[in-house]
Amino acid sequence: MKFWTSPEEIQKFEAAFDKRLKEGPDQKLYFLVGFFITAYAIVELRITLMLAKATKITQLQSFDLLTRGMDVKTKIERLRRACETGPALGPNLSSRLTIVDEVMRPLRNKIAHSYATLDRAERTMRFVTLAAFPKDLPNRHPDARDSETIDVAELFEAIAWLRMLSTELSEAYRWQSQLGIFEIANPRSPLRHGSSQSPGQPKNASVRGRRERKRQRKGQPLRASERK
Repeated sequence: MKFWTSPEEIQKFEAAFDKRLKEGPDQKLYFLVGFFITAYAIVELRITLMLAKATKITQLQSFDLLTRGMDVKTKIERLRRACETGPALGPNLSSRLTIVDEVMRPLRNKIAHSYATLDRAERTMRFVTLAAFPKDLPNRHPDARDSETIDVAELFEAIAWLRMLSTELSEAYRWQSQLGIFEIANPRSPLRHGSSQSPGQPKNASVRGRRERKRQRKGQPLRASERK
């Protein structure tokens, strides 16, 4: 250990921490935060592994050096780009990657970059930001706003969804070589309300059109995929 000089001090800390974890008021908070971050991390790791396979990179240690610190939004964007000329990205998987980017990533950032607290009933998690902390000070910044919240039930739902997706990503990775496509054959992780559980093949024409116009504005040559 780097901070304690004797085994006795370490034992005292471990005993105090264990008591806090089992009997303290934040027991459920620790569980929720830890469970969500762990579920999110393994999903991101599987997306990274899928990106390596899509780009035909087998030296995972070197690939890890290149992608470490890259957020999941960038990884998903690059996976989509890699699948334009490599193995296709199926609509079921594509729709769920969108949820990871638009729903789970912002939630992860709130948990990681704010002070998460639970109300006394342990039914609502509050994300306390700098402007809202501490709320009761008389010299609080005039632009301060109350922090955002999420129902604990909704957070549990997000955790369960990430765990289901993790299994599906593993299956999609494993079957890609035989199917020639990254896809979730039998999705169990639900889509958002109002979305079809098995959407049609996404259309890339409009995306390619925007990229083509952007490259033309910059005076850059078109990619091979954009010349088709």
